[in-house]
Amino acid sequence: MSKAPDFQCEVTMLMAFVDANTDQPELAKGLNCTGITEDSRAVSKGDIFVARPGAESDGRRYIHQATARGAIAVLCESRDLEQFIQAEKCPVPVYQVENLAMRMGKLGDIFYQHPSNELSIIGVTGTNGKTSCSQLMARVADNLGHKAGIMGTLGNGPVDELIETGNTTTGALNIQADLADFKNKGIEVVCMEVSSHALAQGRVNGVKFKVALFTNLTRDHLDYHGNMQRYAKAKKLLLARKELESVVINADDTTGAGLIKDEDIKAKKYSFSITPINARDSDNSVWTESVTFHDFGIDAKVATPWGKMDFSTPMIGQFNLSNCLGVITTLGVMGFSVKDIGKELNTMAFVKGRMERFGGHDKPLVIVDYAHTEDALKHVLQALKPHTNHKLWCIFGCGGDRDKGKRPQMAAIAEEYTDHLILTSDNPRSERVDSIIQQMMKGLNHPTDCEVEFDRELAIRSSISRAVLGDVVLVAGKGHEQFQHIGKEKIPHSDVDTVKHALEMGSWK
Repeated sequence: MSKAPDFQCEVTMLMAFVDANTDQPELAKGLNCTGITEDSRAVSKGDIFVARPGAESDGRRYIHQATARGAIAVLCESRDLEQFIQAEKCPVPVYQVENLAMRMGKLGDIFYQHPSNELSIIGVTGTNGKTSCSQLMARVADNLGHKAGIMGTLGNGPVDELIETGNTTTGALNIQADLADFKNKGIEVVCMEVSSHALAQGRVNGVKFKVALFTNLTRDHLDYHGNMQRYAKAKKLLLARKELESVVINADDTTGAGLIKDEDIKAKKYSFSITPINARDSDNSVWTESVTFHDFGIDAKVATPWGKMDFSTPMIGQFNLSNCLGVITTLGVMGFSVKDIGKELNTMAFVKGRMERFGGHDKPLVIVDYAHTEDALKHVLQALKPHTNHKLWCIFGCGGDRDKGKRPQMAAIAEEYTDHLILTSDNPRSERVDSIIQQMMKGLNHPTDCEVEFDRELAIRSSISRAVLGDVVLVAGKGHEQFQHIGKEKIPHSDVDTVKHALEMGSWK
């Protein structure tokens, strides 16, 4: 959403705030814009059309279409603009500025009248756990009387009204428009997943965060960042922001331990740990004094700067304990009662597509999880092993056009922890499924022992039909997703729906 008819702004003033200039100032006199968009197809009369290079196309190619639809001004990336248009021949003022992408957040913030100033925004970053922490925090806050909104992988909107966006963190204009919408709906607390891509590309510029939560850092997105150092540097961009009141850091994570000591981070630091050993500062730390993992979840007693508390959750796995501690610490920093937080966590069963359970009892237990990194897959399999009375199955693939180096590593992890391994497709995108799987198999010690089935739905159905009582079947990699990206097509597919159908059709004694 980047169109809000209730807002308007003088064009010349808005352009001055982002240091944009035009050779046609006479055309801009007296103009008021009523919207901003980067999509030429979505332009309405009175809009400013923003035209800049993108990942797949260049918006400057569509300037004429935008003006024909009623755009009253154009804001362009100035570099190489002459390849696309002669500004002086355009019927509306064409503003130019270098590095436009990094100014988009400020542009949206000004147009939508600084919505984040009136919201308590929690930014959540890290390789794994962003979605679980954001969802849990928002639901706890909402249940405790503070209307909450979410921006992340499962969608944007109030807690129970999420609209899918297709990205963990949307574009800068969409973020500001959504924040303005949140403000108008009376939302107080916003839990925003902040991806490394969004940080590196400046998509959250102009957002005023109150607290930042760092979950962990493990290998992912190296196809974009190049190496772990640049990946870590991108994540740190959130934690080092000047407006932050507090940052919450996972002390059990190697990168997190370094961030706790990092002098570039000026906000007050709080840490959390699943053991007292890593709780370095009791005045600003949260840690578990005792914990029990069992078939029905986790029971934990926790020490915090705001008093001791305990909680019992049906979620399983050490990583979910860590997620819960991150939630407790962050909401504690925000002023919520830790005892109230604990009571709410007791009622939280799962986050959609995250360790989501099906079957069990008179059927094999099937888990659907979004794990798509080697670290996430390892932690999920480690968590499931104690709950497996017979055999542990794993069905997963690796995404195409993404970090190829993690493919053999993920397969090696799966081989180490499972009894039955089935390699299948994920989102192959422009790559061949057989090529992806061949790269995965390079990580296997015994490649002839695994199964290969290119058709993901068939791989899931076949595995569940062959599992026996006492088996646990993990379907990993896609979680909540409703499509497979194959070539340039989005093919409808749901791991959850496939699992449900397979369990309904099966018969176990």
